[in-house]
Amino acid sequence: MSQTSSNLKVLIVGAGAVGQIYGHHLHLGGANVHFLVRDYQAEGFRTKPMRLHRIRAPGEGLFSKKETKTTLLALPPDAIHSQKDVQDKSLPKDFDCIIITVSSNALRGQWIIDLIKHIQSSAVIYSFGPSFHDVEFIKRECNIDTERVVRSSISVVAWQAPLPNERFSPISEQEFQVGAAEGANALIAYFSGGPQGLSKTDNADTEATSKQLISYFNTGGLPTQPVTNLPQLSRFMVGVLVPILIGLQSAEWSFQKLSQDRALLNKTVRASREGINRIRNIYSVPDLGWALWFAHALIFATTLRIVMFVLPRIASFDIETFLGYHFTKVQDQTILHAEEELAAAHAAGRDDLVLDLVTLLNTNPRWLEQQSQKASAASDEQ
Repeated sequence: MSQTSSNLKVLIVGAGAVGQIYGHHLHLGGANVHFLVRDYQAEGFRTKPMRLHRIRAPGEGLFSKKETKTTLLALPPDAIHSQKDVQDKSLPKDFDCIIITVSSNALRGQWIIDLIKHIQSSAVIYSFGPSFHDVEFIKRECNIDTERVVRSSISVVAWQAPLPNERFSPISEQEFQVGAAEGANALIAYFSGGPQGLSKTDNADTEATSKQLISYFNTGGLPTQPVTNLPQLSRFMVGVLVPILIGLQSAEWSFQKLSQDRALLNKTVRASREGINRIRNIYSVPDLGWALWFAHALIFATTLRIVMFVLPRIASFDIETFLGYHFTKVQDQTILHAEEELAAAHAAGRDDLVLDLVTLLNTNPRWLEQQSQKASAASDEQ
């Protein structure tokens, strides 16, 4: 679809896997897509197309064996901007919306403050970061009106293919070669696990922009919908899932190892169930009563063992290798989410609601390494 000046002008911050996927589907839907990338990435995206391959979601392969295809996204060179453009004040300022797809750790820096200060427009900011606290950070540090920042959820699972040491690939060699000229950008594999969510607001202008953005996503083939209880869902996902990720990391991303290590599995389950109690007792989540009840009824060691047994058998990709690759890369983000849970419980005077989380963290090599570094730094200051 050709783009015109009347199309929503979108700046996607971050050209990792998720950013490229969103750019691809928004472009297909008719949006005027721009990217803000790291300086070293800019030339590659200006001269070579982004390469994307949508695979079947877990379970879909049971009913369809049709080969999936690689697609290319080639944007005009002037649609790819770098951090240097922000510093030089040459980045355009007329964006209708800004989509942030960087990790929680990467978000917490001076660069986002400089970016928002430079643009100085009424652009709506969509934070697709996984942490509940990402939106609060943007509002506080960038001094932005609350109604201009929209909490958003990611439901795509994506990675740079092929995964290191993957046991099998969902992508044929022929499809790997599409667009694979010398110096080509990495191939991004992904699937959609459900609709993306954009929080509803009380601001008419923001809602109008969100409605148009949702339309572009849906027209471009990536289901997206407005959600009323996204803040509560974010709390739920962090409280319940972060302990499971920490447990898997402690088990070296092996489902079998976690299943067989009864002590570690029990610590993981207790920390996850504790997360449910923390959500109930610290946060206001009236819309999640059913979800909390359902999760509390299901999260047991036996249930988790069953899930870890079934998932590799229905996934169309090497799920354990993916988890190890992706969450090792963003392990500091997982630890940050856990630390934010500790801080929230402490601020509420409910340190009793993170005891199991602390016990689990003490099995995690990265957490122990960070604590040692902090202790060493504190000792040096004395």
